[in-house]
Order: sequence, then structure tokens, then C-alpha cells
Amino acid sequence: MSDYRPVPEADENTFRELVHYAFSPEDGPFEDASSDSEPTIGDHRGLYDDHITAVCRHYDLPVELRASVIAAGGIGGVASDPAQRREGHVQELLAESLAEYRDRDWRLAFLWPFDVGFYTNMGWATTSKLATWEITPDDLDGMAATDAGNGRFERLSADDWPRLEPVQRADHDTALAVRRSEGWWREFVFDRYDKTPYVYGWVVDGDVRGYLAYTIQGGDDGRTLVVREQAAIDTAARCQLFRFCRDHDSQVNQIKFYTPAEAVTGDGFDPHLYLDDPGACDATVTAGAMARLVDVEADLPAIGGTTATTTRFDLVVTDPLADWNDGRFQVTVGDDGIEQSIRASDEYQSAQIPTAHLGIGPLSQVVIGARSADELAHSGEITGDDEAITALGDCFQPTQPMMRENFWAVR
Repeated sequence: MSDYRPVPEADENTFRELVHYAFSPEDGPFEDASSDSEPTIGDHRGLYDDHITAVCRHYDLPVELRASVIAAGGIGGVASDPAQRREGHVQELLAESLAEYRDRDWRLAFLWPFDVGFYTNMGWATTSKLATWEITPDDLDGMAATDAGNGRFERLSADDWPRLEPVQRADHDTALAVRRSEGWWREFVFDRYDKTPYVYGWVVDGDVRGYLAYTIQGGDDGRTLVVREQAAIDTAARCQLFRFCRDHDSQVNQIKFYTPAEAVTGDGFDPHLYLDDPGACDATVTAGAMARLVDVEADLPAIGGTTATTTRFDLVVTDPLADWNDGRFQVTVGDDGIEQSIRASDEYQSAQIPTAHLGIGPLSQVVIGARSADELAHSGEITGDDEAITALGDCFQPTQPMMRENFWAVR
């Protein structure tokens, strides 16, 4: 068994070297960077044998879910020693991370996958999907405001983050919206280290009504304005943001931006509804962040949900990484949703209690609201008594969650 522990200052350079090799091998050998260029958010963890075999960074990531703020953690920068890959070090590192999250009473663990199948096999499941849109500046006319009206654009700095927060919270008001700290605004919105964006706000009477953070990529043969984040208080403000992008037509060939995947089907902001030529802009839908429950027994009543007609049902859960989640749980439902979930002893007999069988990944999707219990039952990922499946679905109805914070490769 390896030793899992915080990475001491003496090993920080090795930590950065492993992460650099994992995510930017094309840049060549790692050169020691000054501490000024390193993130201050997040805690470094390492798995040690006689040296570091795998590393990751933990983030305190409280999210809004089912009318509550849920304590959760993000896992980023997962990397292993390239000379010791496929020896189970990353799996052990993630198992130890979950145990630490359990001790901290963090209910969910998020990550951005380099390979969805790899993390699915360890109990994570996709919680939301992203739509990536690309369009030429000229084709933005239908989405862009025709003039500045009574506002103006203002270049913003990290000290302006309190002006942006109300806009971000209003526009990103979905399940899994992160309660950002000041540090998160400064380091993940205004400063991505080697990818520091421009940030401009649309200001009316001194109030920021919309903003966008973007970078410009490419060279003389073609440049793309990549909108990393956008938020607007209303449609008029959003049209001003697209006017700002369109007016870069002398500098860039393409505009690239992201929305929740539901926009493709017209739920929420749908670019197709605003374009003069809807066919000029197509979206590519990809899997977004993944999540999993940390501790089933504690998580189900803590995250809450709605009531069910069945006041008692059992869940038989399989978890390939956290043995405390592997087994049968007795779930009791009260007037305000799930009152308690108790891990059953080995001698416990269900005694005709309605029972559903499922893996930790599908259960996590139901609890978060990414997929319904009925949908997962139809696909065979939940089996058992219809009464138990219906009760689970009643307690945790779909929420259309969206994890927007991308922390996977920040070094």
C-alpha cells in the first residue's frame, strides 16, 4: 500500500513536472516556474512509494443543488509518473481522495475526464453536456445588437469581480452552479496562468449587464476568438456581447463559444433563434464534467429531494472504488424527502421491501438530476422492483444540471 499525503513544499517542483508532462508534453521538458505563476487555490495531494507515483489537486467546490448549497470537491491535475503507468496508482490516488472527501463531509466529487470510459469504470458519471458553437463574425448579425444604445463596453480587471458576480449568478442559475469565492474569480476567470483572458463588461448606468472572458488563438493564417465564459442579465445584454464579438471581424476569422447542450434543442438560449441564417452555426455536443457520490449513506438525506408515495425502499449499490458504498441501504422517506439512509448489515434480509439495484454512477446521476430513474431503468442501468425505482425517481427528479467550472488542466 502506498502512502497518500499532502505534497510538501520540497516536492512541489516534481508535482508541477508530472502535471506538465501529463497535459502539455508537446511543450518539451518542464522548466521550474516561479511561485508567482502557480495557482493558490487547491490542495496538492500525492501518492508515494519511495517517490511520488501520482498526484492531483483538490478544490473546495460548493454547488447549488435542489434548493441547497452542497459541500463538494473537485479533482483536477490528475497525473502519474510516466515510468509507472498502468500500475493502479491513479486508481489508488482517487480512492484515497474519496476517503478524504468523506472525512470532510463533502457530498460530491467532480472532475473533467481525459477519457470518459476510464472514470466511468471507477464510478464517475457524466452530469452535463456542452455545446460548442463556431461561426464567422459576419454571420453573427442576427445575434448582435445593431448599435451601442445607452451602454458601453469597459475593460475589467480582477478587482471588478464583485460587479460580475450578480450577472453570473443570474445567468448561470442552474443545478451545480458553483458558489465562487473571490479567489476563484481571480484565478479561474481573470487569470488562467498561461492563458490569461481579456475580460470586458457591457455597462449601463454604471452597472455591468453582461460580460465575456475570451482569448484569441491562432496566427496570421487564421485567428479564432474563443469565448471562455459569457453571462448576461437579459437578451439585450447578450446581443451586445455578440456585437462585441462581431466587431472583431478585422482580427479574427471565427468566433467560438459554449452553451449547455440543451440550447441545441431550444431549451434556454438557442443561437439558432437569433441568426439570420440558422444554418451558418452548428453545434458539436460533447460530454462535460463527471461526478459521483462520496458516501451514499450520508449523501442521500443531505442532498434531499422531494417526497415519494413509498415511504421505505432499499437500494443495492455497487461501487468499484469506495467499499463503504458497496452494499444494501435502507432508505426511509418522510414529508420532506429522504430522512435517512442506513447501510444494512450482512445479516439483514429485505423482507419484501421494494428494492432497486444500480451502480454508484447511475445513482449519482439520479441524485444530481442528470438522468431520471425511469430513463436509467429503460436502459437497464437500474433493475429491481418498479415501486423502488419509482420512489427513487420521485425523491430525485431531473434538474438539468450544468457544471461550468473547468478546472481539469490548470497547473
